[in-house]
Amino acid sequence: MNPDIFLPNTFCSDLISLTKELESKKLEFGVIGPK
Repeated sequence: MNPDIFLPNTFCSDLISLTKELESKKLEFGVIGPK
């Protein structure tokens, strides 16, 4: 697989799951930041 294609896709997936994790933690603590 071409690393130039593979790495950004992996990074995007990690970034998306990290963002979702942060969002759920914000909801847990009742902290809603600006969209």
